[in-house]
Amino acid sequence: EIYTLSLHDALPIYELEGDVLVTSGMGRYPAGIIIGKISKAGYDSNKQLMIISVKSKVDFTSLRKVSVVL
Repeated sequence: EIYTLSLHDALPIYELEGDVLVTSGMGRYPAGIIIGKISKAGYDSNKQLMIISVKSKVDFTSLRKVSVVL
């Protein structure tokens, strides 16, 4: 399944399709955790941000338990 994310502060000149989205390590999560692969990217000129579609690395249908971190 593909989940849609909004990516703010990205310039529309970047070629993103096919890139792997990973955590940066700048917050709570360590760097290098794979989130998924960017399957589609486009620029929304009305909102002035990139909209990307990411094919998740996780198969959410196979999860039995999850933890929510706030």
